[in-house]
Amino acid sequence: MYHKLMEKTNPVEFGPSELPKEVIETLKVEEQEEPAEHKTQTLLQKIQSLKVGEKIQLAMKGGREIRSILVRDSSKEVVSAVLENQKISDSEIELITKQKTSSEEVLRIISKKKEWLKKYSILYALVTNPKTPPGAALSNIRHIKTKDLGMISKNKSVTEAVRAAAKKILAERTPH
Repeated sequence: MYHKLMEKTNPVEFGPSELPKEVIETLKVEEQEEPAEHKTQTLLQKIQSLKVGEKIQLAMKGGREIRSILVRDSSKEVVSAVLENQKISDSEIELITKQKTSSEEVLRIISKKKEWLKKYSILYALVTNPKTPPGAALSNIRHIKTKDLGMISKNKSVTEAVRAAAKKILAERTPH
């Protein structure tokens, strides 16, 4: 049941005793075999039916698949809990930052974490994501490489403020 779901989706690495009984009951699966894509849909549906408190608990301890679902949740608390998960990797943060569907709140939280901004690919993705709040993008644009600033200054998918800042910094860095 619960363990079967956890084995098939590999979402969490904790026992059922660490979750409230209601969460365990909600996440139980039918005995029959289902196609892989239907399992994911079922997991998505089951997670969506949880209460906010249960989602937060799951977000704090869940595995990659659960985190990828919960990071898109409408609740800021749930999203924050996902990003506070000790198991979240830099590659997951990079993926979240590159997605144009990531919310402003997610990108704002990521922009405040210094350890993530040390990785250039995350920094670049954050600056070039059109949904990144302008303040977060502009405060980090000085750390972008000159070559990349040239590309950003011509990129129509980034905001005008970011393009203008990239042009200005590029003009400062290139000899006249």
